[in-house]
This record gives sequence, structure tokens and C-alpha cells, in this order.
Amino acid sequence: MKEFAIKPWVKILAWIQIGFGKASTEIAKIIPTLDADLLVMGEHGHGGFKDLVFGTTVESVRHKIKIPILIVTRM
Repeated sequence: MKEFAIKPWVKILAWIQIGFGKASTEIAKIIPTLDADLLVMGEHGHGGFKDLVFGTTVESVRHKIKIPILIVTRM
């Protein structure tokens, strides 16, 4: 884990893990093992009809975990 200090009283821990399998399932398995307050996920937002029918990874993870998710999109 890498620690970043934005202010002396604010610390951000960044953690990277490579897994194999469906992304939403792997993320949902890992989150409870961390002492995380927030999950930050990126979303490209150009899936269109496919995302409407099948859903996105972010939507799938949102239904499986209990902490808030910050979704970062490209503008």
C-alpha cells in the first residue's frame, strides 16, 4: 500500500491488486478485507445501449458493497 499525505491530518492509502475473473466480483471480494471508507472507480461512459441492457461494472459493484463509491468520468 502506498500512503499519500495531502494535509498533515488527511492520509490517503492507495492499493493496487491484479486479479482474474469478472471485475465486479473480484472488487466486491476485496473491499470487505480493506478498512476502506470510499471506493473510487473510473467510468468511460460510452457504452450506450450495451450498458443500458447489461449494466456496467460500477453498477454491479454498487449493488454488492456497503461503502460509498466515487465515480470518476472523463469529460
